[in-house]
Amino acid sequence: MSDRVRFMKFDTVDTLKADKENNSARYVKGFEWDKYLPSDYFRESSVPIDASKFNKIKLPDGGDNHDIYNSLFVYNLFNELTPEQAYDERVWTYYSHTIFHDYVVSRWIDGSSNKDRSIRSHMFVHGDRGLVRDNGIARLWWMGFIAHNIASQIPFSVEHVLNILLFKADVRSNIIERPSSAANMKISAAIIILLAESY
Repeated sequence: MSDRVRFMKFDTVDTLKADKENNSARYVKGFEWDKYLPSDYFRESSVPIDASKFNKIKLPDGGDNHDIYNSLFVYNLFNELTPEQAYDERVWTYYSHTIFHDYVVSRWIDGSSNKDRSIRSHMFVHGDRGLVRDNGIARLWWMGFIAHNIASQIPFSVEHVLNILLFKADVRSNIIERPSSAANMKISAAIIILLAESY
């Protein structure tokens, strides 16, 4: 089933951000934001997406967060997005609150010692680093995007690159969350090769 990538309207994003403390009880699995938000809260882009695959995301299971699988899944699902389009917080706020709400809640909010901070970080986008590092769905796309770009320059599979990126948080932050190194894929690829030797 073919569909179009959706994004929230700016005023809806702003309202949700302003009301996140009041809405805290709604950030649970099974809550349907579509029934809570106004009927015109989103728009459709011209970017195609295969909506029949939405249910293929894997929720955390017995200590396995499925980050490698989900990074590949989200990147491939949204493979028509350009990096410029992927910088739009409205896209990821829409999908975090609707299609992938249960995933984000399961992965980042359930069991959190600071639910309000987890909601702010993982359901919304705050700056470029928040986009790449924190939002529950955007981070998967960006991990997939960067891993594909690095893997295209070295003899490693995308899965292997993701495995190295996800191995330690400091590795990830030094490559992905630093705009200067993420922008230069040749340097990032060289770092991955060096890390692979000690991995």
